[in-house]
Amino acid sequence: MNGKEVWSNRSESGLDLVWEPVFASIARSGDFGYDTGPSKWRAKKTEEKFSGFGHFVSIWKKQKDGAWKVALDCGIENPEPTGKTEALRTVVPEETAKSTAPGAAGKLRTDTQQNFAEAAKIDSAAATLEVASTDIRV
Repeated sequence: MNGKEVWSNRSESGLDLVWEPVFASIARSGDFGYDTGPSKWRAKKTEEKFSGFGHFVSIWKKQKDGAWKVALDCGIENPEPTGKTEALRTVVPEETAKSTAPGAAGKLRTDTQQNFAEAAKIDSAAATLEVASTDIRV
């Protein structure tokens, strides 16, 4: 079905959905990015308290005309958060280091992937943390 058409023609349900990005990043290529953060909802906007809580991820893709569109929007449900919502943090990747030997970068990447795959067979969480950026989002 045409999701945009279905969404545009739906009747108003009164559902109140609130979401707030707290982390956003973009690819070095400048054509792909994502944001993530908490969400909450209630059956009616007039209800005093929210009845559901979760976390969302939206993946954005830059179109040929330069406009950004959501390629995927999904979320999970979780218990009500107990702390304050963190402030929005953005991460823009640094330029890649220039290598004088293009083949060396490819070999390093292949070796790193192979080492990760072997370590992940034993303990995937430990293997991930070993190679992950400090900004990893799980």
